[in-house]
Parts: sequence; C-alpha cells; structure tokens
Amino acid sequence: MVCATRDSVDGIVDYASGLGEAMTELHGVSVELVLQRATGGWSTRALGVDGASEHTVAGLPQAVRGCDALLLHYNPFSWGRRGFAPALVTTLLTLRRRRPELAIGVLFHERYLHMDDVRSTAMGSWQRLQFHGVLRSATAAFASIELWADDLQRQTRVPVAQLPICSNVPDARAHRDAVRGRLGLAPSALAVAAFGGRHPARLTDYIERAANAIAGAGQAVTMLNLGAEPPELRGLDQSAVRVVTPGRLDPSGVAEHLAAADLYLAPFADGVSSRRTTVMAALQHALPVVGTDGSSTDPALRSAREALVLTPAADPGAFVAAALKLASDPGQRARQARAGRRLYETHHDWPVACRVALDGLGAHPRG
Repeated sequence: MVCATRDSVDGIVDYASGLGEAMTELHGVSVELVLQRATGGWSTRALGVDGASEHTVAGLPQAVRGCDALLLHYNPFSWGRRGFAPALVTTLLTLRRRRPELAIGVLFHERYLHMDDVRSTAMGSWQRLQFHGVLRSATAAFASIELWADDLQRQTRVPVAQLPICSNVPDARAHRDAVRGRLGLAPSALAVAAFGGRHPARLTDYIERAANAIAGAGQAVTMLNLGAEPPELRGLDQSAVRVVTPGRLDPSGVAEHLAAADLYLAPFADGVSSRRTTVMAALQHALPVVGTDGSSTDPALRSAREALVLTPAADPGAFVAAALKLASDPGQRARQARAGRRLYETHHDWPVACRVALDGLGAHPRG
C-alpha cells in the first residue's frame, strides 16, 4: 500500500491501512504500508501485525523490493505541492521497466483539478499530464466512483475496476444507548449528524437549513457536528438546536457518535458518491441518509432509493424538505436504515474491497 500524506489526519492513508489490514486478516496476505511524508522521507510498516514498528527507507524502489504487487493511492495533492509531483511518474515508469513482473495497481482517489479559471487551468493542465503518466505505469487501474472507472477504461488497455471505499471507523452500533446517555440525549430527542471538514464541496448551509427546519417543526434536535476540523455552522438557530462539536476524535470516538445519531445529512455540490468515506460510515452504522445528487453521484447509489434519499444538488429547498419529512417519520427512518446497512455490506464493506483489489492485481491468496 503506497501513499503520500501532507497532513496528520488523512482519510486516504486510513483507507489504505484498513484495506491492507483486511487483506491480512481475511486472506493471509502480507501487506506493508509505504508512506511518503511532506518532508520527502519514506517509511514502511507491516500492517495487521501487532506492535509493528516503522522503518525508514531511501525511496519507493527500496520499499517495494521483494514485493509481488503494489497498490498506489493517488491524489495529486497528496504527492506534491499544488499537485505537482513529476518525480512520482518517473519513479513508477522506471520501476515498471526494471521490474516487469511487479504488479502495479493505481487507485485514483482524485485525478486532477477541474479547470474553471486561470489558476485552476494552469494546475489542471500539469495534473492531467501527470495523471496520464501515472496511468501509463499501471498494470491495473482502480477508481473510487463509477464515472471515473468508465473514463479510465476508455483511456487505458489495462484492467479497470471500481474499488469500494469503505468506512474508516469501527462499527459501534452496539454502544448506541450508552453513548446517547453519555451525551445527554433523551429517548425522544432527534440526533442529526454531519461528518467532515471544511471542504468547499460540502454545502454546510443546507445542513443548517435542514436542522433549523426540523427544530422549527417542534422536534428536540441535537446537531452532532463531527470531524477533526468541522465547519462552525454559524447559521444554526442556537436557541432551538443543541450543537455538539467534539472536535478531533479517534476512530472509535467518531463511530460512537455516529451510532448515537438518528439521521445523517450529506449535502455535496458534486453529489453523494461512493468515494465519500463519511457517507460510508453513516451507512455502516445503519443511519438514514439524506444527500444530494450531483455530477459525481454513482448510478448505483442514485438507484438505491430504499437506502438513501437524494435530492438535486442545486436545490436547497428539496434537501430541507426531504430531511424534514424523514425526521418526522420514525418508521421510514428504520426501513431506510436497514436498507442502507444492506447496501454497505453488499457493495462497500472491506471483504468486497479486498476481492476487487486482489482480483485486479492478479493476486491469489489463500481463502
């Protein structure tokens, strides 16, 4: 599992670690996490091994010496400032030439910046060239959403698959009652959760409007504003909505707060998609989800109407109305929660991701 990180909190590194640990546990595969930090240093650590220590290495070729396959997790902004990382392309192509037997898989968590203005056009141009260089080095390619997988297959002759993005937190549903008690949530109180950072794609005003509307309808609402650096939600009616913002939590702490919730809000400008680990965590915890349908929304999620309620990304009124309707109907929330959990188990959980990744890499583990 080859990653780069420029932050202390990195969902991609968490996902790579989780996938490697699942491969070890479920299939007996020996997996190492190879990490490049913002300082340029490289390290390796065995996954799925209690007490495994981190070792410094000179670079990627040394880190993967003796490996049969590598899976590179690609987001240009992880690998270089402003997404500029030409050395990565050179290293991968050299590795492909010198070790033709090595399976090189690339999972594209992000591909390149959309070109909307002069700055993004400049950055997007070199990122597109870099993307094609990375893709050229691959013996197998993976994408986190259906749309990208289709695009990739038109751009390469190597096998392409959509690799499920799973929840990065443990399942804490068994702790729901205890956590609600600790948070002071009455049985009749509605806990509404949102999870994530201050990403420009998150439509935080939709969250504020929905929570205010639910409270305005007479329900006691507690807003669980989760994430290491969540938005402040200044538009909430503080006199009607109780806000809990725990800040940075370990994975178990995040999971427990999700388990305490009754409704999950996921408005994104580009729509709910299968690459959103936060949404996957909500489905994992059997939370009824109200999200948006946009340019990145997977057809499979769009058609899963029993599991998610999706409204047009450009229509805040429709989102608020959907959230208000679901908040007022406990029976529908329960039905949707069950369907969402089934969707997660069937298409987005770790056993599914392991099978897709190992099949794409041509690995043949035991089990």
